[in-house]
Amino acid sequence: MTAFGRHPSSDYDDKPAYGLDEDGLPLGPLSAGERIGPPTKRAGRKTTFALSALLLIGLGGAWYVYGDQLGDLAVSLASPPAKQDAASAAPPATPEAVKPEAASPAPLAPIEASAAPRPVVTAALPPAAAEYDAVKPEPLARPVADPADPHQQRALAAGLHPGLSRALLSRLTAADFKNAATAVQTALGQPGEDTVTVWPKPRKPEQALFEVHFVPAAEATCRRYVVTVEKDGWVTTALPLEKCGAAQTAKRG
Repeated sequence: MTAFGRHPSSDYDDKPAYGLDEDGLPLGPLSAGERIGPPTKRAGRKTTFALSALLLIGLGGAWYVYGDQLGDLAVSLASPPAKQDAASAAPPATPEAVKPEAASPAPLAPIEASAAPRPVVTAALPPAAAEYDAVKPEPLARPVADPADPHQQRALAAGLHPGLSRALLSRLTAADFKNAATAVQTALGQPGEDTVTVWPKPRKPEQALFEVHFVPAAEATCRRYVVTVEKDGWVTTALPLEKCGAAQTAKRG
């Protein structure tokens, strides 16, 4: 039976084996930490050297790029902190510390009134066109009563305009037409153009009330009048009529 044994390589032929006999077995008892076999190769030295070289190259590149900033940082870290300014360290002023005189605004200067009064612009008012006196009257056409209408015939005979509403004329009684004639004749018999005649006096509730007043006429020899009739709670104003002649001219005043 062939026995196999471990023998040192050729690299260690010239070197004595420590702790081994000629057969490669350990001599004597082994102690803790004693190596058995030939010394191992130190392969980690190359790796450590390569890492160290890369680290140095990286540090050099960083210093080349950020050298100024790193220098300033190092100086700021090495120098002691500056003392805080006394003005900045002072506490902020509270609202109570502000003086009222400084917070209140300056009084405004009084505005001097202008010595010259402001002119008042007034516009001339147009004449009242509604005033009948301001409008030059036109000559009146002679009123004509319908021969087929007895109410218009009676109205014209009493001195009323035949153009009054048929509803009103149909409600007037014989006494009303007589009072209308009296009111017109009384008004024409009075001098002046500012008189107003109202008839009958006194008036009964069922009677019609007639009011006669004068308005300017187109001719100097004529007197123009308007009659207002109140009957059954309704008031109707008739169109103007006029009487002309020497007698009317004398009474115009």
